[in-house]
Amino acid sequence: MGAGIGESGGPLSPIDRRLRLTSCPVPTEFSWYGRDRSSVLVRCPQPGSWRLFVPVSRTPASVESEAPAIERGDHISVSIDGKGYTLTRKGQALESGKVGDWIKVRFGDRNSEPVMAKVVRGGKAVIQP
Repeated sequence: MGAGIGESGGPLSPIDRRLRLTSCPVPTEFSWYGRDRSSVLVRCPQPGSWRLFVPVSRTPASVESEAPAIERGDHISVSIDGKGYTLTRKGQALESGKVGDWIKVRFGDRNSEPVMAKVVRGGKAVIQP
């Protein structure tokens, strides 16, 4: 989810390397799970495929109480950083989110597949490679 193991908003512990999951032919989806957002659901959206529930460290109350940095319907800038490059593209937020939240973003028309991006500030989100 963009934070390290044990860090605020990151997984409580590493995922068990003994798990043997089939390759996912479509982009993996991430979403909060539980009323208190104490876990993240990681799943392959392919029918009949796998899903994992990953417990995460709670974010501080001051971060949770902030107003959304991005509102549903906002046109935002989304970037992905790689080794030696940064790609930036305009997209539309399909969900509202506070700094640190993962939201669905769509590029192009209604038929394009949404992607998950992490809110870093108002009008800006990133995709983790």
